[in-house]
Amino acid sequence: MGPAEPGAAAVGSSAPGTGVGPPVGGAGGGGQGQGSGADSGSGGDRAQPPEPRDMAFPFDNPPKELRGASLSVTFWVRMDGRVERYEVVPEIKDRDYARKFDEVMRAFRFTPARAPDGTRVAGTTKISFTLPGKSSS
Repeated sequence: MGPAEPGAAAVGSSAPGTGVGPPVGGAGGGGQGQGSGADSGSGGDRAQPPEPRDMAFPFDNPPKELRGASLSVTFWVRMDGRVERYEVVPEIKDRDYARKFDEVMRAFRFTPARAPDGTRVAGTTKISFTLPGKSSS
């Protein structure tokens, strides 16, 4: 990735999110998330960060080491609202789950960030997801 384009803003979000994934192998799951970040923009006005528009989350059957864990996902969102890249902390070590996670994260759609003058710009936002723990019967 090269230098930022003129007018690009590095902005953060305080966006709550919820998600439910389809059941897989007879197990269903649900989860919730909330994100926060620092806003910054050029000049004295505030830029608006990208906001989640279309989200689904692979909550189905997380690996044992991630059950009940919170994942912090930073998204770099293009001017068209598509995910350019993302970073997840902690790293997902289970390769099958990481692959499914990647497919879903790249499919997220956002309302693009806006510069103080209202023009669309690239931006970043952070969302935290809490994976389901063990189900109790």
